[in-house]
Amino acid sequence: MVKNTAIQKMMDGAKVRATKWEQGKYIYLNDSMQIVDNEGKPFNIKNCKEKSWELYKEPEISCDNKELVGMIKKLLDEVNELKKAINNKDNVDVDVDVDVGYIAESVADEVVSAVKSSLKDEIKEAVREEDPTNEFSSAEAIKIFYGVDSPGQVKEMFKDELLKCNDKRDVAKTVSKFIPFCWMGGRKIKTVARYYADMRNIIKEVNDEYMEYALELFAVPKEAYERIKQIDTKKVLEKLESKETFDEKEIEMTMEQVKKWILKAMELGDDVSIEEWKAAGLPMQKQQTVERARAYLYAIYLAYATGRRITEILKTLEIVKKEDGWYYKGIAKKGGNDSEIKAVALDDDFELLSKLLQQIRKDIDTKNMTNAQVNSKFNHIFNRALKNITGLKYTFHDLREIFAEMAYLKFGKKNGSDREKEDYISDILGHEINKDRLVSANHYMTKEAEK
Repeated sequence: MVKNTAIQKMMDGAKVRATKWEQGKYIYLNDSMQIVDNEGKPFNIKNCKEKSWELYKEPEISCDNKELVGMIKKLLDEVNELKKAINNKDNVDVDVDVDVGYIAESVADEVVSAVKSSLKDEIKEAVREEDPTNEFSSAEAIKIFYGVDSPGQVKEMFKDELLKCNDKRDVAKTVSKFIPFCWMGGRKIKTVARYYADMRNIIKEVNDEYMEYALELFAVPKEAYERIKQIDTKKVLEKLESKETFDEKEIEMTMEQVKKWILKAMELGDDVSIEEWKAAGLPMQKQQTVERARAYLYAIYLAYATGRRITEILKTLEIVKKEDGWYYKGIAKKGGNDSEIKAVALDDDFELLSKLLQQIRKDIDTKNMTNAQVNSKFNHIFNRALKNITGLKYTFHDLREIFAEMAYLKFGKKNGSDREKEDYISDILGHEINKDRLVSANHYMTKEAEK
């Protein structure tokens, strides 16, 4: 006899089938302890050449929702009719002490349960989607509300509908339709605020006679922003009380290695193949192109050396030389892309830094993307690349903080006062200096070098 777990279970009453048989065929042990097939014909297991056996599963019932509802309704109608007959004791040849209605309902419940468990996956999904108590993912919510697949498509739809508005009533209806979208990107309040900002920018792009009215409708209440700022300020103050330290030597040694890789990559030239890149010992993750691997490498060093944001590195930043020295243009949060600040860098080879920036723009084209789109698309994957390439636990935002601390210690420290440090960091990062409240620079002062 074939030695097989499934066959052994058959001896205990299970149905089994050979794995290569068609779905409906199986064998089992009947009441006479004889092995028979699903047609009741004797089956000689000893002469069988099959090697691989499995427990038999009932085939799925193929039906749609309407058919299922009809089956259940018909079954319940029959139960109700049986109940009426018992209550009236009309033409029912049963012992009336037995609750036939209860028994029938129990049978009906078992049948309904069996039918439901055998539904195809798509029917189960349809039933789930009809349940209003379910939570939906961001993508599912966008699909249900707006009939499209991505946030970008919703924004295009919003712009198109704004352009079709003929009066204030149309504008109010359009704005009210798209406000829920701002809450579909996630539960973080900063994400919601960013979505609001994106939609307000679309209103400004349209720039028609109803722009101010639409902006007023699509505004987060001022008191809400104030509460966000208060909570944010509290968190920053808590971080400032117990600063996280970093190993300055470890950072410097890691970035020296990154620079060695960069110089080797520059020697290979723009048209290097993947094989040449790997043969040179340069870092590359699975399924990456040379262009993307190079962009990661160069961006990491730029972020460390200049303290610039990932959006600036990928889109807005320019490193330009003037008579009195080098400048950064295109600072993202200081009056637009025409703004500039005096360049400070942990590596003063600005010619090299400028070449790295130009190569990144060749490898990753962001010309037709907004700053928000650049940040949304690339922030996470560049942070992941930073950890994979360097082994450091930091993000690009952390590199900006580390740059600020190291630049202050190297170039800016004079009397060592808090005010001096805030002013210096505000200056090199490109923040407006506000003497009356917690300054933006404080957000980049939560780390300090180990002493």
